Amino acid sequence: MLRRADALLISATALTLGYLFLRRRRRVAAASLPHAQVDARGFLVVQAAAAPDKVARMRAAIEAEASKAEAGGYLIWTPAESLPSVCREWAEMEAAAILQRALPAGTPAVRLLGGAALWKRVGVHDGTPFHQDFAYAEGVSAGSSASRATRHVAVWLALTPTGPRSGCLRFAPALGYELQPHQTLPRADAPSGFETHMVGPSVERAEAAAEDVLLEPGMAVIIGDQVVHGSYGGKRAESDRLAFSPLFEVDCVECPLPAGRPR
Repeated sequence: MLRRADALLISATALTLGYLFLRRRRRVAAASLPHAQVDARGFLVVQAAAAPDKVARMRAAIEAEASKAEAGGYLIWTPAESLPSVCREWAEMEAAAILQRALPAGTPAVRLLGGAALWKRVGVHDGTPFHQDFAYAEGVSAGSSASRATRHVAVWLALTPTGPRSGCLRFAPALGYELQPHQTLPRADAPSGFETHMVGPSVERAEAAAEDVLLEPGMAVIIGDQVVHGSYGGKRAESDRLAFSPLFEVDCVECPLPAGRPR
């Protein structure tokens, strides 16, 4: 007969293994993509973020503004009121709700700041260099992992299929969440028009660790401001890529972004 202490130890071990199995199973189910990793402080793949008719309407509205795109294939609308109406509607209603569910319980409501159209044209646009959105915070130096009272989160919505041959996003959560060395250049001198980007050995580490996130139209990725990410370019692409990415602000202290799972 087992002693009480042995029985308790076996029970605790079984519960722990069961929890780890279920946690792993939930993470895989949440991603549902062969090459996507879901990380509680990095990025989160959302399978059905926009209906096909809404995707088609947003794509048409954005392509109508294509002549205004800047170097690198970026068109930024700020404040939120300047967004094309169909994009603003989706961002304020659906994207905000998806994001809110992915944040820790009790997080204050998110605020829409604006958004961007993101093209990667075949043979035209370079890839977006690796960077962390955290690098744009004033007074934050390399090596910092401290949260701020105000944080930013992007919701990146695929309007066309995205893969390695069509400019898909690449994430390197293996590098951790401390700020890597970045530099800021004038847009005319910046790679792919992206002024603030990583430099030094961290770029090679990101390249070696990067995971491709393959998306179909209507799928989205919630991108926290500390995860290292970038994208492939159109110069190696077989088809154009187009995405819409609204940017949100959220008040939180020591807040992992994103966290939890869409419900």
